[in-house]
Formats: sequence, C-alpha cells, structure tokens
Amino acid sequence: MIADHLAAVPGRKILIWVSAGFPLNIDSSGVDRAMRSEGDYATQIARAIQKLNNADVAVYPIDARGLTASPSAYDTIWTMKEFALRTGGLAWYSRNDLDVGIRNDLDDIRFSYTIGFSPPEEAKYGSHKVRVKVRRPGVTLRYREGYYLDEPGSSQVQDQRAEVVRAMFSPVDSTALPITVRAARKEDNLNLLMSIDAGKLDLAFEADRWQGKLEFQACFKAADGRRIGSITSQVVEINMRPQTHDAALRNGLAFHITLQIPPDATVLKQLAWDVRSGKIGTLSIPLKMVTAN
Repeated sequence: MIADHLAAVPGRKILIWVSAGFPLNIDSSGVDRAMRSEGDYATQIARAIQKLNNADVAVYPIDARGLTASPSAYDTIWTMKEFALRTGGLAWYSRNDLDVGIRNDLDDIRFSYTIGFSPPEEAKYGSHKVRVKVRRPGVTLRYREGYYLDEPGSSQVQDQRAEVVRAMFSPVDSTALPITVRAARKEDNLNLLMSIDAGKLDLAFEADRWQGKLEFQACFKAADGRRIGSITSQVVEINMRPQTHDAALRNGLAFHITLQIPPDATVLKQLAWDVRSGKIGTLSIPLKMVTAN
C-alpha cells in the first residue's frame, strides 16, 4: 500500500521500517494441527519488493529489538536485509543506538542520482542483475540490485483482480496510475470529470490506432468506513487515432461519469485500472467538499 501510494511522487524515496521483522518461513509443526499456519512467504515478499522498486522506494529496516543474542532473531534479520539489499537500502541491526540508525538513514538520502537504461533487445524474460561502479575511491553506492523483465501477456488477470480489490479497500490511495477528478453535485447525482495521465497507460499501436483497456470502479462509504451499496464498474475500450493520442499526452484522457449518491454516504472511492499494465489509481473524495452545480 505504501509503494502504491508513493508511486507518482517523483525521485528517490526511503521507507524507514522500525520493526522486529518477520521470518521468511513459518513452521508450526510443533503445535496443535488446528492451530498450524505454516507457509513460505517468498512470493509475497517478491511481489512487495517489486512494487517498491517500481515506485522507486528504498527500504531502510531498523531492528527494534536492538542487540539480541536470540538465535531465532537472525531469521527475521535476514528478511530485513533482503528488503534493504533488493531495494537499495541499508539494514540496521544488532545495535542499541536506534536513533543513530534513523539519523544515518535520513542522511543517506540527501544525495541521489537517477540513472536510466534500457534492457538489450536480446535480454531474456525474468530477473536481471544490475551493477553500478564509480572510479572514486572510498565511495559506497546503494542501489537496487536488479530488475525483472516481464514477458508480454504473462500477467494474470486473476491476480490483477485481487490487486484491484486490495486497492479499493486500502486506507491509502494508489498513485501508480495518476488520476485527477473534478466533481460537482446536483441533488443526489454526482458528476465526475476524470482525467487520466495518458503517458502512464500501456497502449499498443495496432492497425494505425493506439489501443488499450481501462476499467473504472466506484464505491461509496459511510463515515465509519463501511461500504454503502454495491461497487459500480465500467469498462472502456481505448481506440485512438495518432493525433488523438498526441492530444491526450498533452492534456490527459478525459472521461465523464455520473453516479447516484446513496443515503448516509460521506466518501466516494474512485478507481481506475489499466488492464494491460495492471497499474491502478484511486482517489478518495469527501462528498462534503463537493460543491453543487
């Protein structure tokens, strides 16, 4: 959720994570069968790290336990080190001066550079290592250790659907697909003028047209956070001429949506999903801030 929320913020970001961590594997074979909850969380960790890297967020874990002699502590320390290594951060552990660790993390992000590159055409799909070197002696570099090259069409819509559900009910908004909304209210009707950053969409140029697919979802919530009514959904097929696409890159891609406000609704959660790339953008709109036409 943090990675999704920070995705549209430009530049390098750091996440200082003060925690006792969590193990990569949980083995509960020694407890009652009904209470077992063993599992390998490598897949979930890999997905979280990929999202953090896509959002350019480096994780700086700090072990809240300080100096410890517990052998089991190193299971969770390994996980924190993995997050730091694979996102370009630094893990702080087996020390009691946690304040120094936090200060060092803040100082570490004072200077950063953004280096862009394109994978070679012959690059295979999957994980690839990245190495950055400088000639100046005594310089320590921290950067993400690699990237993952997706195979076209390999994303599963089923998995993306699960991400959409998580984004819709997340307490923070997602910015991987930037959206802006102008809302106006007329009695119980809510008129939305939504603009999508066309440059963030994964469009395919086929038959002299830019093609893609967007799905919009809307959900009203009460003041206590519970959902009111059902989630509305609308699928839009994009099929733009080159000149229309050029205009959308300059001015955004505009859509009009009209919704009926249910009783007791105080917030609208609006979601936009680029089906091809899986990018999601959400925006929480307090209805008391919407002016009438």
